[in-house]
Amino acid sequence: IEHYGEQVVTRKSLFLKIAGGTKAQVLAKAMMRSPANCNVLEIGTYCGYSAVRLAATMRSAKIFTVEVDPVHVVVARNIIAFAGLSNTVEVWTGHSGELIPCMSAVNANNRGAARFGAVFMDQRGSRYHEDLAALEQNDLLMPGTVLVADNVLKPGAPIFLWHVFVDPSYKSSVIRVSEFAVPSEDWMAVAIFQPIPSRS
Repeated sequence: IEHYGEQVVTRKSLFLKIAGGTKAQVLAKAMMRSPANCNVLEIGTYCGYSAVRLAATMRSAKIFTVEVDPVHVVVARNIIAFAGLSNTVEVWTGHSGELIPCMSAVNANNRGAARFGAVFMDQRGSRYHEDLAALEQNDLLMPGTVLVADNVLKPGAPIFLWHVFVDPSYKSSVIRVSEFAVPSEDWMAVAIFQPIPSRS
């Protein structure tokens, strides 16, 4: 897919919106810091490229990926099936705002409630803070959860960035990267969730 994006799409002055190149490297390195044998949530499946990369990086993980566009869901499911990962990657169709609250009731391969040890946000950046709030409110983050958010510079995710840098439950950094196959700078945010014990 990266080869197609670099060699075919860019020659036609088009843009393949995937987290490839240095973004894929940042994603893989960050995800290796997540708790062992955890569930992984990707918000924004697109064509399934990142879900396949996540499954290849985190071989013992169950990947849940959410996509609002049904055409992208069909494409992603076929790419995931072609990669032989249909038992590892589950594509959910719908809006993250509606699906995230449902996930607290999901039982993933007898692992108990579907709390996530890794989350990759790759949809509209202006929604990241809403999705993070839903994950927190539904107790879907475990201690040590690694959150990676793409495109926090362009188009931007200022409220999300403010939250993960101000809230002491997160240890956060921003990594400067190049957009895949486009000569443009972007940022990825990496945050580790370490909840502060309550004083009760």
